[in-house]
Amino acid sequence: MERLLARSLTTITVVIAVMALVAAVNANTAHMAQLPSSADLGCANCHVNATSVSAPSAEVNSFGQAFKNNGMVWNRTLAEKDSDGDGCTNGFELGDVDGNGVADEHQTQQTSNPGSGGDCQPSTLTEQTWGALKSLFNSSK
Repeated sequence: MERLLARSLTTITVVIAVMALVAAVNANTAHMAQLPSSADLGCANCHVNATSVSAPSAEVNSFGQAFKNNGMVWNRTLAEKDSDGDGCTNGFELGDVDGNGVADEHQTQQTSNPGSGGDCQPSTLTEQTWGALKSLFNSSK
């Protein structure tokens, strides 16, 4: 009788563990689906030491933490932040500057990881340099 009870408890424990794992994977898949180009880096967008298809730990990087703090929602607010401090907004790095969940026009892949600093080169085109360019074109008329 004790063996039967022990087996039953073991089976129930395994079933609960599998269900929890499946729920976690589905949740992460649903969250990644919000990001327009998450397939490029996958789990590595949010998780430390992750690959494109696996997050070996629950530890999140700076973008993963910002995503959590934003209610696990991708939107303009999160797109405008620079979670990893590399000079590029999360939206720029993910190819969705306005945060509407749709990749920007002509954006075929993710430019860099929003949770890994130092991997993005911010645009050097500023309002001042754009003004200088416009004046050059206008002066040639």
